[in-house]
Amino acid sequence: MSSIAYLTDTNMLDYHRLKGNQTMAFWRFSLKDFARFSQGDLFFFIDRRERHPHTNEKGLVGYGRCASIKNLSISQTWKTYKTATGYNTYKNFQDSVRYYRKNDHRLPAQIQTILLEDVIFFQHPIFLSEIGIALNERLESFTYIEKEGR
Repeated sequence: MSSIAYLTDTNMLDYHRLKGNQTMAFWRFSLKDFARFSQGDLFFFIDRRERHPHTNEKGLVGYGRCASIKNLSISQTWKTYKTATGYNTYKNFQDSVRYYRKNDHRLPAQIQTILLEDVIFFQHPIFLSEIGIALNERLESFTYIEKEGR
């Protein structure tokens, strides 16, 4: 079993947290599979707003268990998962995808969608440094959560 911590769209996090959703469709631009992550593994959410008061480290705010990983077009993703994407409308979902494209605001041909089940949000953020795992402060997307190779 492997675990990943991923910087997560804060609007998507807020939507799922407020709705109390236990299933969500996490999406990302890379279509490449993770080297050490598959069905049944844990997927943790990093929220860039939740910072450690002394170190400024980003905090983990919840997690889900990977049920499936699919590469789909934006419209297929919406048709398959609808509000599980974290947005009330298809337009809001498209706008978010465009926003995160940074310098190229066109919609990509495909995105990778990771269906997460048994989603749980923490009452307070958890900071990996407090349990002896370093989190790179310049993390741009994801990291494997491992301690001493485990």
